[in-house]
Amino acid sequence: MRSLENVSPLAALCFFSFAIGTVMFVKNPIIATLSLAFAVLYHFIRNGAKNMKSHVITLVFFIVITVLNPFFYHNGKTVLIVIGNMPVTLEALIYGASSAEAVVAVIYWFRAFTSIMTEDKLLSLIGAVSPKFSLMLSTVLRFVPLYLRRAKECKGAQRVLGMYKEDNIVDSVRCGASVFSSVSGWALENGITTADSMSARGYGAARRTSFSLYRSRAGDFILIAVLAALFASTVAGVVIGARFEFYPAIISPVGAPNIISYVSYGLLCLLPSVCEIYEVSKWKYLESKI
Repeated sequence: MRSLENVSPLAALCFFSFAIGTVMFVKNPIIATLSLAFAVLYHFIRNGAKNMKSHVITLVFFIVITVLNPFFYHNGKTVLIVIGNMPVTLEALIYGASSAEAVVAVIYWFRAFTSIMTEDKLLSLIGAVSPKFSLMLSTVLRFVPLYLRRAKECKGAQRVLGMYKEDNIVDSVRCGASVFSSVSGWALENGITTADSMSARGYGAARRTSFSLYRSRAGDFILIAVLAALFASTVAGVVIGARFEFYPAIISPVGAPNIISYVSYGLLCLLPSVCEIYEVSKWKYLESKI
């Protein structure tokens, strides 16, 4: 049992696709609550209490969406208060809270995604499907910092030569155009040099292969199968069971399909936290034996 950071990129991508896709397309407050709760739990297990400011910002964002929704949508028959001629209904408030939960949950899952699915993992996945596109993408990503560095060097050289003295828009545009022209010429020349170098090394002479440090093992395929089974159970429960209704009144069906859907999705979202706790506990246990 390994954490998402140590499994194959394909297994990690499957988890994030299932977890994020479900909460995005299923309008159900219970699904949204489960997703948000386990996304926050996973974030704190991985990062602890760091950068609490970001949590405060997301909390404010959640409150704003929840509160504003009843002021724009007045559907629902349970009127809480009436402001002027504008009724504020319980159904609109719950719908706003559910939407806010889903949005915030997606934000937390994407935070985990960006820290786990690094550039090399994404390129390894793309390379398995299309090695040429993976090479092109990695080359483009490599040239972006080079171009920025070159532009900074050109701008510094122009400042030494006396440009950018006038603090006005015309001077800035003129000097910026000069930097752009210089960097564009350098980029074209560098691109030709790179193409000639690749051709001299035999690129295009045979079918291109790909190399990756990441290999899927038996445990990764078992994890993918478990994730797929939980996701299928969640979707089947949502499709077979009655949908959660917000308007004109709250209708929350309770039946075997709905319960299976909620339990399956809860286990799906909880699985990374369990794996993370297991791996940390195992590491601490092995350290204590040294």
